[in-house]
Amino acid sequence: MRLPTEFIRLPYKFDIQKLTEEVQAFDQSEWLPHVQAYAGNSSIPLISLNGEMNDDFNGPMKVTEKLQRSPYLGQVLASFGEVFGRSRLMGLDGKCSVPEHRDVNYHWYNRVRIHIPVITNPGVLFYCGDTHVHMAAGETWI
Repeated sequence: MRLPTEFIRLPYKFDIQKLTEEVQAFDQSEWLPHVQAYAGNSSIPLISLNGEMNDDFNGPMKVTEKLQRSPYLGQVLASFGEVFGRSRLMGLDGKCSVPEHRDVNYHWYNRVRIHIPVITNPGVLFYCGDTHVHMAAGETWI
């Protein structure tokens, strides 16, 4: 899906203290390595194929046990009033980055990625082409 601009800030702001508490409640062993093995990148599936610990796109999406343990994260997702596909917490170790990539899988033709930073700092920038933005904790962006 092509958007009219690189970044769209949505009019939602969430309780960063509650989000941080729920994210920090997960043990380090619960974070999975990135599906493409990007150094320093990890995830916790919240909504996934059959509610299992996977990164698959196609098939019945269900809430994972991790999201069931996180009532405020569940409220955040429910506040959009939309049907969600694969949804994850993403972790990025300090001094690591996410390689440049494009959402070219058919899954993304009619979907968008919603980003809600939880633990971040002003040095973390999201790039799209020549444009970049810092997404502050608790803000909501496409």
